[in-house]
Amino acid sequence: MPVLKELRDQMEGVRAAELKRALRRLRHLNPDDRAQLDHFSHTLLNKFLHQPTIALKEAARAGREYGLVEALKRLFGLERRQSHEFPMAGADGRPLPPTVTDRKLPCPRSRRTTTRCVAHLC
Repeated sequence: MPVLKELRDQMEGVRAAELKRALRRLRHLNPDDRAQLDHFSHTLLNKFLHQPTIALKEAARAGREYGLVEALKRLFGLERRQSHEFPMAGADGRPLPPTVTDRKLPCPRSRRTTTRCVAHLC
C-alpha cells in the first residue's frame, strides 16, 4: 500500500535523523555500540509500526481501508506532502485520475468555493 510505504519512509527519515543527532553527542561510543544503537532504533520503529500496518492491511482486505488511510494521512502529515497527488485509489490500488465537474466545492485550504478537480477538492 502506498500510504504504508510513505509512512515507513517518513518514520525512517525521522529515525535516521535522530540517531545521527544522538551519535554526534555520543562520540565516545565505539563502532559496535553505535551499531547496537542503530539496530535498537530500527527494531523500535518496526515495533511501533507493526500494529498499524497489520490493521490497515486487514481493513484493506475487508474493503474498509479508506477511513484508516485518511486517518494515517492526517495524523502523520502525509496529506500535506501528497496535496498534488491523487488521494484516492481504485480497486487495483492505482490512483484515480482527477475528475473535473461543474459542481462548486469548497477548497480545503482556502475555504473558497471553486469549480475544479473533484479528486483534489481544490
